[in-house]
Amino acid sequence: MKCFLFLFMLLTSAAFSQNMSNHQNISQEAYFDYIKKGGIASEWPRYQSQYTEEYKRNNFNPTSAGGSQYQRKTTTVAGLITNAYGQTIGSYSNGQVLNSGYQPIGYNNNGTFMSQSGLNSGCAGYVRGNQIMNCQGGVIYSISGSSITNSSGYTVAYIRGSQIYSTSNQLIATISGANINSIAAYLLFFAR
Repeated sequence: MKCFLFLFMLLTSAAFSQNMSNHQNISQEAYFDYIKKGGIASEWPRYQSQYTEEYKRNNFNPTSAGGSQYQRKTTTVAGLITNAYGQTIGSYSNGQVLNSGYQPIGYNNNGTFMSQSGLNSGCAGYVRGNQIMNCQGGVIYSISGSSITNSSGYTVAYIRGSQIYSTSNQLIATISGANINSIAAYLLFFAR
């Protein structure tokens, strides 16, 4: 039992230390990043302090341990769609629409979104310019500036960066790296 407890503590501390970094480890990572991006090794001493601080700011958050330990920032996958509570409701990436369980529910076939779910399989809609159309060619939504309007011309939501807000200014969803296709995927598959 003691051996098991020791092994568990060793593995836990190793896993924890992999997520945590000190300034020296971050400086080494920054150096390799600097070289990878075309930096010259002999010029590193001149840029080391500034580059390391910038690298640390972009990739790490300080922990509560007095600023001597840093935790790597989590990165958000492009196309990830979350609700107002931060819960994943789906994603759109590489033409695939996935549900929160990462099962495919649709795909983009040359601009036309196809559903692949049970009785609703077939055309879900398509994008034409700044409009999201139904399969018969009727406008479902139009995006003009930051406004999303429905087929009757009424504003139903607003886009602010990668977030979609209701007309009452409530966050509805966040789409990481939002573009017309990921917004269309959200509106066609998740907003109903």
